[in-house]
Amino acid sequence: MRRKLCAIHRASKLKAICSVLLLFCLLIPLFAISATATEPRLPAVSGASTVYLYNFESDRVLLKQVGQPMIAPASTVKIMTGLLGIELLKDRMEEYIVITSDMLSESQGYTIQLQPNTAIRVRDLLYGVICGGGNDAANVLAHVCCGSIDAFVLKMNQKAKEWGCTNTHYTNPTGIDASGMSTTLDDTVILAKKAIETPLFLEMSAAANHSFSLQNEASVQTIYNRNALISSFSAIGYQNKYATGLNAGMTERGGYCVVTYASNENTSYLCIVMGATENAQGIRSYGIANQLLYYVFSNYSYTQIHEQGSSGCRVPVNLALPNGTDSTATVSCVLADDLFGYLPNNINIEKDLEYRYYLHHPALTAPVKSGTVVGGVDVFWNDELIAHGKLIAAEDVSPSDILFSLDTMKRVILSRFTVVFLLSFLVLCLCYFGILHRKKKKKRTIVTRIP
Repeated sequence: MRRKLCAIHRASKLKAICSVLLLFCLLIPLFAISATATEPRLPAVSGASTVYLYNFESDRVLLKQVGQPMIAPASTVKIMTGLLGIELLKDRMEEYIVITSDMLSESQGYTIQLQPNTAIRVRDLLYGVICGGGNDAANVLAHVCCGSIDAFVLKMNQKAKEWGCTNTHYTNPTGIDASGMSTTLDDTVILAKKAIETPLFLEMSAAANHSFSLQNEASVQTIYNRNALISSFSAIGYQNKYATGLNAGMTERGGYCVVTYASNENTSYLCIVMGATENAQGIRSYGIANQLLYYVFSNYSYTQIHEQGSSGCRVPVNLALPNGTDSTATVSCVLADDLFGYLPNNINIEKDLEYRYYLHHPALTAPVKSGTVVGGVDVFWNDELIAHGKLIAAEDVSPSDILFSLDTMKRVILSRFTVVFLLSFLVLCLCYFGILHRKKKKKRTIVTRIP
């Protein structure tokens, strides 16, 4: 009977151990998920030769995927065309331009249906290029700016070199595939940032449509944005609520491309997709851009870490009397400004971040003025610097009259001038006594020689 009970007991114990082990195995994935919850990763993308994602607030490249160094620029050429047009015609925005047959002679591909012998306002023509993506509008703009397409293209290439786009060469203002037309991802990034810094370009490229009338005509014409992240005119189902311009299109060599600036109230991105294909999932340039942008806006933000005036540390102050029960005088150091960092939304700011404080000097010397920069703080997440702030003195600290006087005396006594003066005086004294000694010695010699 006892043997039977022992066997039952051993079996029960074995079952309990197995249950614990099974529970542990089930919990391991949960621990793994918890451990990586603060480290979201961008989704893998495919279907494009070139993909780029950049966050402005942190100046951080989140993704850079380059299939080939030299790429066909396709419709991104119109970013340069629009920027150059704005620069050259900024004082002629309300002027009407008469369109001629010669201006339209080289137009092919997508157009906004401009007609010869009609007059269009310069502002509306720029909308036709930047918002509507019309190749006819781009060619007319080239003639208006420089008198011919060739002269305008020369200006485009000069401007590209001026901005640092050293690997870009344009052969037309439209982006139509042509021999010798090429660019790189890095150059496209430079061009896109120039467009983002140009308010009028950003305004025109963000418009879903633009309505206008030709001179002396009552009828209203409307052009629609061909960027499917902005408008559903060219493709349905890709509109992105964060997209704020810039450009999209396709050519046979360049594939589908999109360059977009996207932002919400506190975070902004530049997303570039070039050399993309179209498949059963749709146009991959838009699909990839949406996939990346919705992911980062859902998982990351430019977050306030600490408020201005938050206490950092206390710094010793020389020549000042201590306050209260402190053995030495100190001054409180606080953050000069609000501190922000680009972080995952689910991060614990207090527990997951590392704060490394440093001082320019181990101690200050009174008088200390409120607002004096005394050091800084670097904030790290996973050993990566994500924020930096200045530390300033929070209050004035006056020197003690007695300590200040003693210190002044000490500095005077130990000053270089005093040391040099004393050494010079000592040397002069030695020389003087040396001369006296020689004179006395000479007198003794003379006295002893007198018979």
